[in-house]
Amino acid sequence: MPVSFCVTARRVPNLWHYWETNLLASHDAGFGPELGSFDWADPFRLVDQLTEDQRMLAEAATNFAQDRLLPRVVAAYAEERVEPEIFAARRNDR
Repeated sequence: MPVSFCVTARRVPNLWHYWETNLLASHDAGFGPELGSFDWADPFRLVDQLTEDQRMLAEAATNFAQDRLLPRVVAAYAEERVEPEIFAARRNDR
């Protein structure tokens, strides 16, 4: 809430009273959309839209990236070098 509104509302008692009683009370009373919990890992809930085969493929790709690629990428970054083999690793994994 902007500070200017607070200052203005406190100077005009009716405006502050309206804001305090109507807007705050309507928020507490459950008016408005139910937001629920937010999933930071999947904010658009895309996983819910995938088929079982697509989920298995996505899980396999995630596991490959975490287990095989991540340690190599972290080490290459720490040593400031480029490993072209990393880019071809997925083709060779088949």
